[in-house]
Amino acid sequence: MTLLLLFNQPPLHEDLLDSARRFIEQKHYAVAVVLAQTACEVFTEQVRNQLIQTRQLSAIGDWIAERTRRADLRHDALQGLYVALTNDPITQAPFWQEYAKHVGRRNNVVHKGFQVSREEAEGSCEVVGAMIAHLKGVMAQIAGTEDR
Repeated sequence: MTLLLLFNQPPLHEDLLDSARRFIEQKHYAVAVVLAQTACEVFTEQVRNQLIQTRQLSAIGDWIAERTRRADLRHDALQGLYVALTNDPITQAPFWQEYAKHVGRRNNVVHKGFQVSREEAEGSCEVVGAMIAHLKGVMAQIAGTEDR
C-alpha cells in the first residue's frame, strides 16, 4: 500500500519547484532560488539518464555520467552531450539568457550569501519552469520519433 502511495506523488522536480514557490510566499526568496535550481538539476539529470537509455548508450553510461556530473546545461560537457543527442540548440531558446542569469543568482546566493528580491525569486521559478517544459517537450518529441 505504501508503494502505491509513492507512485501517486508528483515527481521530485515538481515538488521542489512547488516548494520554491511556497518559500516565495513566506518571503524566503533566497531559499526559493536555490530550490528552483535544485528542481532544474534533478530534472536535467533525469533527462541525461533518459537520453543515455534512449540512445542505447548504457554501456558507457557511467563514463558519460562522470564527465557530465554537473547537471547544469550551461556547462560545456553536458550541453555538448545534450545537443548531440537531441539536435536541440538549447542556447538559442528564448529563455536561455534568463536561465543563465538565474544560475548566476543561485550561485551568488549559495557562494556569496547574496539576498534576492521577490521579483528575482519569481523570475527564477518562472525560468526554471520554462526550462523544464522545454526539456519535457524535447524528450516527448524524441519518444515520438523512437515509436515510429
